[in-house]
Amino acid sequence: MALAMIPEVKSDLNLIQQVLDLLSQAKNPVMIMGGGVVFSGAVAECVEFAEYLQLPVITTYMSKGAFPDNHPLSLGCMRIQVWSPLGNKIFLERADGPLDGTERGGGQGI
Repeated sequence: MALAMIPEVKSDLNLIQQVLDLLSQAKNPVMIMGGGVVFSGAVAECVEFAEYLQLPVITTYMSKGAFPDNHPLSLGCMRIQVWSPLGNKIFLERADGPLDGTERGGGQGI
């Protein structure tokens, strides 16, 4: 069975700047790390980005364990399937600048 070819996506520097501007204005930004980060092999880059911007990270069910649970920026996993009270609480009550890194745009619901 042949693997499907995934097209290379070009970066849009204007869009990246808009995201960085929104994150810099947020009082309580948080990154949601999804399975797409794992599937694309970008875990190390995601961790580096979170560390550089000091963004707390909530993982989804599909990326659970990719961001180290013992990392100082880890808030655990969120979504109904794994019910992590801390990740859900931070996202629902405090996050004013969520950066959603999930492949479905958070479509699994809380």
